[in-house]
Amino acid sequence: MMEKIMSKSEISRALDALRQEIDQIENSAHDDKQRLLALLDTIEDSQEERTEAEAPHALLSEVSEALTEFEVKHPSITGILNDILVILGNSGI
Repeated sequence: MMEKIMSKSEISRALDALRQEIDQIENSAHDDKQRLLALLDTIEDSQEERTEAEAPHALLSEVSEALTEFEVKHPSITGILNDILVILGNSGI
């Protein structure tokens, strides 16, 4: 039980950090910003409703794709996404 509380706290902090980094993306990178905001929403939704067995795998795949996609253009976001991937993996997703 304590592990779940810890992972919720960790994911919450990581999502807040991701939100702050997304807010700093310039308007010229509108597509990147929209993609990351959609990913953020997906991650937040997954934390609220963890019922579908297939959804966690799709989420991990989506975060992994974003890591690859934004690795060069947004390295700080990539670091946060990597942290989120680790937290999700450790929480049983």
